[in-house]
Amino acid sequence: MPWKSNRAPAAVLAAAFATSVVIASGAPAQTPEFSEQLVIREREIVLDLPDTVSGKALRPGDFQVLVDGQPREVTRAEPLSREGPAPWTVLVYVDRVLASPGTTYYSGVSLGERARDLARLGAVEVAVAASDPDTVLAPTREPLAIDQTLARLAGTARIERDHAGDKQPPPPSDLQVRRQLDKLLAFVASRRPARPHVLFLVADGADLTSAPAAAYRRTADLLAAYGWVVVSMAVRPPDPGHPVSPRSEVDIFREGAGPSGHSISPPPVFRGRSPKKTTLAYPRVVDLFTDPKMATLHTLASTTAGAMVGYDVQLPAVLAELPRRWTISISEPDSPVDGRLHALAVRLPGRKTEARAPAWLRSSTPEDISRARLESLFAGHPVEGDLPLSASLRKVGDGVELRLALPSLRSPGAPPSGPVRISYAFPGQDGPTAIHHETLAAGDLEGRGWRHSARIVPPADARKIAVVVEALGPERWGGAVLDLESLRP
Repeated sequence: MPWKSNRAPAAVLAAAFATSVVIASGAPAQTPEFSEQLVIREREIVLDLPDTVSGKALRPGDFQVLVDGQPREVTRAEPLSREGPAPWTVLVYVDRVLASPGTTYYSGVSLGERARDLARLGAVEVAVAASDPDTVLAPTREPLAIDQTLARLAGTARIERDHAGDKQPPPPSDLQVRRQLDKLLAFVASRRPARPHVLFLVADGADLTSAPAAAYRRTADLLAAYGWVVVSMAVRPPDPGHPVSPRSEVDIFREGAGPSGHSISPPPVFRGRSPKKTTLAYPRVVDLFTDPKMATLHTLASTTAGAMVGYDVQLPAVLAELPRRWTISISEPDSPVDGRLHALAVRLPGRKTEARAPAWLRSSTPEDISRARLESLFAGHPVEGDLPLSASLRKVGDGVELRLALPSLRSPGAPPSGPVRISYAFPGQDGPTAIHHETLAAGDLEGRGWRHSARIVPPADARKIAVVVEALGPERWGGAVLDLESLRP
């Protein structure tokens, strides 16, 4: 869970506390002495405001934030530009399984040509998932390095596209889609960007009635809960159609005053603004929003307050809009740290409009991320978590005893350790099976450490067990794959 602390000097807090006691009791009271500092938890949210208000002088009181329908106090509101230049963390993620060679080529060229604009947003990382994700360019603000990396990816994809000719590559299977999206989730969950973060996801979409649609919707919800603004990149050949000028006020008058279809001349002169330039003037850009195969990408974009790019002509407007976003901070009440998702809505009541915001917040690591981590362990990937977990098995009757231990997690200034969730599963043909999640009290985790044992009866054909342990407060985790074969008689 994104966690920020505001610390006030002990003397100031003591004076405030003493004043409240005098008012409540009506009697003098000695000022208590504090040896600790008060920690106030806050959560930052990135917003896309309508053009009519984004340039206005807004205050926290102008915003209304609802979490699961309940109001939250807004403690800060300011344009993202106040954080200085390049406040974004940028991740370009190219999934070579979910994206056809043509999509990879055109999207890579489009992004590479705007490497300088990407670098202006902030440090840019490029990752490629040929199957498993791998960082091919570490975070950098060097436009040349970004351009060269994306050009190499586009060049490789072009060769594949040209070699295939008119033969379309088969779409990924339902299982491949789910696994690739799980790998994406595990990859982004391993990163903890403190700044606003945007994901340029190069992948083809699917029809909302198809089997993978549920996996896309789940991925959209989780990316939103982790604060990622998703720009879905499925760029097509650069022919969005001939632009049609947006209707002006004069056009609207003519349509309304001439029901017979004949225009009236001369029309009156309206004093107003010229029609705003928009990529929706291109007919094929409009068609993207009704294309069934783009539906899942639209879900990713709308759920995360992002954008969908199907033609190169759309990308400049997206890159120009991101720096104009706002951030607000809301207070975090003491509530269960259980990893559940909570619906978010942000409004500006006095201006009769809503802000585009992520659809979900999270209290900590969701169970779906735990499942993705289990699958990653079974695939033989190294544990990316930093929780020093000790795990072992012991034969007990017709089952095994799983023994887990963590050292003390005491760390000054860190959020409370919160409860501990254990997740374990066994390998199956379609991924982890018999997944078990259990949330336990942290006990003395911030003191002498934490220990737990559980008796498990594995499936008869199971040869391994993967286990993930997560401290839900600081969102740290560790994992292990243990051998069951050595315990068989």
